[in-house]
Amino acid sequence: MSGGNGDGACDAGETIDLVVQLWNVYSGPVTGVSATLTCASATFTILDGVAQYGDFAAGQSKTGLGGDHFVFTIA
Repeated sequence: MSGGNGDGACDAGETIDLVVQLWNVYSGPVTGVSATLTCASATFTILDGVAQYGDFAAGQSKTGLGGDHFVFTIA
């Protein structure tokens, strides 16, 4: 997580960059992986809610392709 005022906490009025690491727990490869961030609360506004991860080998973990990550603001 980065952004905001740098204190490591998500506070009202801040824009947050959230990097999520995924891990393929299956014994075979998976292809075309993407993740979507959603929230039903009006407290959060999602600015970029899709991150692309691409293909994973069995047991592989990684963050979004080319630094792809989620971005949201807090009211």
